[in-house]
Amino acid sequence: MLVWLFYIPLALLVYQFVLFPLALYVLSRRRAEPEYAELSDDELPTVAFIIAARNEEDIIADKIDNSLSLRYPSDKIRFIVIANGCTDRTTEIVGNYKDDRVELIEYGEIGKTEAQNRAVKDIDEDILVFSDANTPYAEDAVYELVKPFQDQQVGSVAGNHIYMSGEDSRSSTEGFFWNRIELLYKKTESVTGGALGAMGSIYAVRRELYIPLPPDIVSDFWEPVLIAARGKRTVFMESAICYEAAENPDLIIEFQRKSRIVHRACYSLVHYRWILNPLRYPRLAWLIVSHKLMRWLTPFMLAIPLMAASMRMVIGRGRWPQVCYFVAMSLFGFFALLGRGFGRTTSVPVLTPAYYASLMFYAAAKGVYTSFAGDQLSTWDRAR
Repeated sequence: MLVWLFYIPLALLVYQFVLFPLALYVLSRRRAEPEYAELSDDELPTVAFIIAARNEEDIIADKIDNSLSLRYPSDKIRFIVIANGCTDRTTEIVGNYKDDRVELIEYGEIGKTEAQNRAVKDIDEDILVFSDANTPYAEDAVYELVKPFQDQQVGSVAGNHIYMSGEDSRSSTEGFFWNRIELLYKKTESVTGGALGAMGSIYAVRRELYIPLPPDIVSDFWEPVLIAARGKRTVFMESAICYEAAENPDLIIEFQRKSRIVHRACYSLVHYRWILNPLRYPRLAWLIVSHKLMRWLTPFMLAIPLMAASMRMVIGRGRWPQVCYFVAMSLFGFFALLGRGFGRTTSVPVLTPAYYASLMFYAAAKGVYTSFAGDQLSTWDRAR
């Protein structure tokens, strides 16, 4: 029994981090990336550019200025700031803009998803673009986002969220993950039939396909997924770019943020568990399990072999694979503890990333546990 508990989780980890991306790569090599024609101003669809904001007085003016400078016909785009439970000067700053294209909608603390649902009810533009206050766009980002909608089979488009990493090991680790690893996933998934979800900072959907979601559902992931379940595709446009500084936040705050993300993601998956039916949605079920669910369960797939190896060694039946794994995980834990001691004041190569990774594993484990324990989160904290 202990042997199975040791090898099965490790085999799942090998599948998740090696075989699954390899399968995506092989499948993507058999298909060419689609090319989209350039569009004239007359051919471009109308756009509602929706900015989610919660207590963003420090950055909301920069975000609006950046949005107004985007290369898109001024008579075909409208900028809607959704102020969700703001208690600072965010609404005052937005209200001071005299440009007719800038509109403010205020809500109480109802959560990001519910605020978007209510705002979209009164929008009749062709395309909805969703953005966050802390992510400036490249000049042609909206233009690039709408190009794939020339294809009537495209229901949503995911943009390219780039983290601008600093020298600190924590920010470099996060920037590397999103800019390199996640980018490869999205590109290969897009080419092989459709990307899985999007980043809430930059994605677009057809207005007629928008699906109002429950308040406690992660909209940027499930909106594109549910559109895909209707037979439409989500395209990843690498050329549609927004930027975010990969800051070096307090790790406890970062832990809480990651835990909330995983909590809501798992809760959402339970809510839409019917989409995991491999007979009805074979591709979506495969991608969600391989790309998302197994990632959230990684802490458990690391811990179970460690416990099995420890028990095998205690009863004197440990073999070299168990011993090597036990030593490797012990070293990782030792480095993480050292990183915890040094990382609060400075970054130390190897030690700080080890501490950051261990904290994120713990955050994921906590998020999974609290989700299946029945806790709910519908309100929204700032992106930072």
